[in-house]
Amino acid sequence: QIFPLMERAIEKCTRVVDRHTMAPSSRNRKSFKRPVLNKWIDDNYRVIGQSYYMKGDYPKAEEIFTYLSRTVASPDAEAWAFSWLGRTHMRTGNEIKAKNALGKAQGLRESSDEAMIHTQMVLAQFSLLDDRYDAAIEHLEKALSLMRKRDPRRARTTFVLAQCLRSGGEIERAIEQFQAVVDMRWEDYEWVFQGNIQQAMTYERRNGNSE
Repeated sequence: QIFPLMERAIEKCTRVVDRHTMAPSSRNRKSFKRPVLNKWIDDNYRVIGQSYYMKGDYPKAEEIFTYLSRTVASPDAEAWAFSWLGRTHMRTGNEIKAKNALGKAQGLRESSDEAMIHTQMVLAQFSLLDDRYDAAIEHLEKALSLMRKRDPRRARTTFVLAQCLRSGGEIERAIEQFQAVVDMRWEDYEWVFQGNIQQAMTYERRNGNSE
């Protein structure tokens, strides 16, 4: 169902790239690191890559994100490119390339909070491939620390954090995080409901507090 929407996104962003890309003058070409003068071109390439990713065309997505990572000099654009490249490699089962790409994304400290949030969440997903719950917890906590209080991603991220804590044996902390999801009353009721249910399922009769 999303194919027509993704095709439309690719078409529109490709049109922007074709019509508004500006090359630097020959005099400035040696010192000019960005491939284009228009600051929106990087964003359009990223949307094109994301659209191919959503369609499941991972080779094409990899091609776009690789091009972007090699041709931009902005820390923010590079962080987005490498983190999405990491996600793409994870989808194709290439964990070595995914690890390398995500390591480069994580090393770009000057990127925006949004790019850092995305990078940390992808790193958490990568950690869970090998059941490394401690690493996943660390990345999720970093992502949450950068989110606004009412960020629409906050409930889901906190819920996954609670699940990781439970799987890692940290029962009391897991219950606290499930309760944090319940306390997000502005979120969809399903999150509140599941937060309560999961607290009950996490309770241990031998060591837990019955309240």
